[in-house]
Amino acid sequence: MKKRWSNNLGIKLLSICLAALLWIVIVNVDDPVKTRTFKDVEVKIKNADIIEQENQVYEVLEGQYVDVKVKGNKSIVDSLKPSDIEATADFQYLSFTKTITIDVKCLRSNVGDLSLELGDVKNMKVSLENLKKDSFPVRYNMVGTVEDDYYTSTDLMKSNPGMIEVKAAESVFTRIKMVRLDVDVSGKSKDFTLNVTPRAYDENNKLIESPSLKFSVDTVKVKVTVLPTKTVPVNIETKGQPADGYQLMKVKYEPQEVIIAARDSVLSNQTSINLVIDITGAKENQEKEVNLETQLGSQIKIADNNRTIVTKIEIEKLQEKTITFSTKDIQMKVPSDMEYKFADPNMKYKVKIREVGDEIKDLTIKDLKPMIDVSELDYGKHRMKITFNSTYDIQFETSAYVVVELSSLQQESPTPTITPTVKPSVTPTKEPDSEPASGKNEATQTEPPVVGE
Repeated sequence: MKKRWSNNLGIKLLSICLAALLWIVIVNVDDPVKTRTFKDVEVKIKNADIIEQENQVYEVLEGQYVDVKVKGNKSIVDSLKPSDIEATADFQYLSFTKTITIDVKCLRSNVGDLSLELGDVKNMKVSLENLKKDSFPVRYNMVGTVEDDYYTSTDLMKSNPGMIEVKAAESVFTRIKMVRLDVDVSGKSKDFTLNVTPRAYDENNKLIESPSLKFSVDTVKVKVTVLPTKTVPVNIETKGQPADGYQLMKVKYEPQEVIIAARDSVLSNQTSINLVIDITGAKENQEKEVNLETQLGSQIKIADNNRTIVTKIEIEKLQEKTITFSTKDIQMKVPSDMEYKFADPNMKYKVKIREVGDEIKDLTIKDLKPMIDVSELDYGKHRMKITFNSTYDIQFETSAYVVVELSSLQQESPTPTITPTVKPSVTPTKEPDSEPASGKNEATQTEPPVVGE
């Protein structure tokens, strides 16, 4: 038996080698070895809370994404998906040089003799920075416009929560000036609610983005009020009087109408905006800006770019002139059958004229046309007020009254009667203190004081 095995031993060994080689060739032809590279595999971070517990945050400088080479049978390698490859960096192994060795493995089982190798980047490099956190009030930014004849604004927005806690690396945190919600109101015509993502902005209104930046909530619920609008006129009145010797000339203001917004029930009752400006004691022109929103109730909003009324109150100083006249300058309106005489024909009267401008410098008593109307009076003495046919502001500096005696007009007759004939209807002569109704234009609108009586 032993002899039989030893016969042709070389040929037998050669046959075995050829068989093995043939098997290897057949296997490689049917399922050869293949190398495949998976690019930009994201490295998952483990135990990152270790850093935050130290009141710090990290920033990945290198190794956030890596390339992984996979070597194995073609049938296995070709069946792999990017999700089958996992790369991790565990922060509990963070070195003093701020690097972490990246581990890589295949998540699938039964992959045979599969080998995985990282590309050029084999470690994750990070930087550490102090963590800062604080709460910020929510601000709103309106995006788009509501439907025509409707109005909303950031004042009509309310969010829950109204404060948001922000965490970030110190270098990032110090740049934050506000947390803002961009609320899209395009085409809205009624109240609505929207979930909005908060974002941080710097002092130049530039968006801040950083992996270390975290908000206490992912979205914020915002309720938006949308109101109907209408256009109403603006009316301005003045209160009080300028200083003595000054006169209100004009009240100018712009705009003269504005658009307001409110609930329908409130809007229907608001027909105008009425403003009052106090000019008491004013001696010069006044320019004022009135904030309309402060003049209206909380239920009414100004839905106009013009939220401020600009007013100009023109005040001018009155020019003064004193004119002296006598009874001969007074025009008398007397019945044709009567004659008159003044109790004191030498009486002198003084009036002060006050008017804007220099035209009063050339005025005379003839321009003022002092007059007394006794056409409806009976015989006797009457105390009459002097009136003027003038639009000027006239004030008496002496008495405004004159005593006039009316009598029958003397007719030429051969034999004059001893006692003058009076009208049958005439009553006994009135006392001098009787006073008729005011004339056409009196010196002032109110009764002036009597001087020198």
